[in-house]
Amino acid sequence: MKLITQGLILVSAYIFSVILGPLVIAYLKKLSVKQVVREEGLESHHVKTGTPTMGAFIFLIPMLILTSLFVTLKGLWTTELLVIFFSTFGFSVIGFIDDYRKVIKKHNEGLTAKEKLFGQLLVGVPIAVYITLHSTSIWIPFTDYYLELGVFKFIIALIAVIATSNAVNLTDGVDGLSTSVTILVFGFYAYLTYQLNLVEMEIFTWVAIGGLLGFLMFNKNPAKIFMGDVGSIALGGAVVALAGLTQTLLLIFIVGAIYFAETLSVTLQVLYFKKTGKRIFKMAPLHHHYELCGWSEKKIVFVFSTVTLIGVILGILSLVWRIN
Repeated sequence: MKLITQGLILVSAYIFSVILGPLVIAYLKKLSVKQVVREEGLESHHVKTGTPTMGAFIFLIPMLILTSLFVTLKGLWTTELLVIFFSTFGFSVIGFIDDYRKVIKKHNEGLTAKEKLFGQLLVGVPIAVYITLHSTSIWIPFTDYYLELGVFKFIIALIAVIATSNAVNLTDGVDGLSTSVTILVFGFYAYLTYQLNLVEMEIFTWVAIGGLLGFLMFNKNPAKIFMGDVGSIALGGAVVALAGLTQTLLLIFIVGAIYFAETLSVTLQVLYFKKTGKRIFKMAPLHHHYELCGWSEKKIVFVFSTVTLIGVILGILSLVWRIN
């Protein structure tokens, strides 16, 4: 796809989301769809209570409409793109239900862990099945080697789908953080799909980047709106679908290093506390630890985005053996 076309798609999505932003914010305020901060959470975050949430519609609507439009114009509808749509918007439904319960209860509680896992399995199993049918092997980064896994690929794919959707959700705890990190991750997949000539997927990534850039105008510190679980879980679904269909599931650990670090910090914190009654971090996920260390939200976004950029560069370098 030519550079001018890529730019047109990105700018279209950006303009769409920027125009949509004030309308969505006003509508959510009218419906009193407001964020409720946990009482046991950071004291500095209590000022965020009352900020509109579920703002992901600002980028999800352009992702659905513009991707469909550009793909239709080029006659490029494929099963793979439908899988990406199913993953993105299937997980967004789970997030929507979770957010809806929080808003109705006016408390920071949504789906129970079992309900959430059931929903993720409902969406994740078909995706993992298709990823496995698409290819039973997995590419080892920085090599030209593909490891044949057979039916075990399904288990790895399913774990990756659920883990990634949760990981992006955990990253969404500081103004603009999940948005900024995911823009860069989509940037990697825009490059990869371009190199592999997967035009329909490339269109999706450019629309996603443009939509998120527009959303960032309202989500950057101090945020006028939050994406909510309806957005963060959906973004995880989109990222892991792209990874699975391009056989780059292992690259999520590199390109999405922040997702991995946020998840690992929570896991280690819980396990260590259960065993010793003490904490490794001042608070988990990781971004909260740095907040309690005195870092501003803007500094966290800058540092975590820089780490992601390094991961993206490493990811691109790892492709040399595969593409050539």
